[in-house]
Amino acid sequence: MTLPKGSIVVLYRGYMDFARLYMLVQRECSFVVRAKDNLSFNCVHANPPDTKVGVYSDQTITLTGERSKKGYPEPLRRVRFYDAVSCLELVLLTNRLDLSALTIAAQ
Repeated sequence: MTLPKGSIVVLYRGYMDFARLYMLVQRECSFVVRAKDNLSFNCVHANPPDTKVGVYSDQTITLTGERSKKGYPEPLRRVRFYDAVSCLELVLLTNRLDLSALTIAAQ
């Protein structure tokens, strides 16, 4: 699939091939994907949560799993968000470190 530079791709959590996600980054594209529950990572930095708007955590992380770390060697953003309308908690991963956590959750 050919995507224009600057595209933001939103994917479901079944698509957790970190090497393919890193290929998007190398093409200067962004992504937002739902994280799986068994993701192995280290938190490098944590921004303050904003539970009033549903942001329960906003972290910069590095992957620690052998294959995932090899496939995606750069830091990621991990946002845990609770959507009160649908009563659903989402854990999202993205390569966009510059956007607000609420903007990431809105994707």
